[in-house]
Amino acid sequence: MAELFNFTKYLREIVGKPLKDLGFKQKGGWFSRETPLLVEKIYFQRSQFNMQGFKSRFYLNLYYDYGKGLTGGVRLHYPNVQTCPSFACASDWQYSSEEELKQVLSVAVTEIITNALPYFSNISNVFKNKKEYNTDEKRVAEINRIGFNLSEKYNKIKYDVENI
Repeated sequence: MAELFNFTKYLREIVGKPLKDLGFKQKGGWFSRETPLLVEKIYFQRSQFNMQGFKSRFYLNLYYDYGKGLTGGVRLHYPNVQTCPSFACASDWQYSSEEELKQVLSVAVTEIITNALPYFSNISNVFKNKKEYNTDEKRVAEINRIGFNLSEKYNKIKYDVENI
C-alpha cells in the first residue's frame, strides 16, 4: 500500500513528540512504554482499504500487557461533534488531505492524553489493588468494565451525532 499524505511523517512529528515526552517509544505506528505494572501500547492502525482519491482512515487502538496472559485493549473513536471537523464522522479517524491529516492527528494527541492515559492508569489501579481484586476473574471483570465505560462514551457520542 502506498503511503498516503505522509502519514508516517506526520505521525512522528505530531504524535511522536508529545508521547515521547510522556515516556513512550515509537516503532512504526506503535507507541509503547513500560510502567512498573504494565506495558502500555497505543497503535495507529491504518485501514487496509485506503486508496488515493478516497478518504483515508486509521484506527486508534489501546492495549495493555500485564504479563501472565493478562492482556487486552479498546479502540478509541473520533471524539465528538464539537471537535469533529466537517470531513470526519464521529467514529472514524478520516482525512482526505495532508492538512486534514495534521488536524486529525492533533485531535488524537488530545484524546490520548484525556482518555488513553486515564484508561491505562485505571487498569494499573486494578492490578495494584490486590485486596479488592484478589483473583484473575475479579481483575478481568473490572478491566472489562473500565473498557466498556470508555467504549460506551464513544458509542453515545456516535449515537448522538447520527441523530442530529
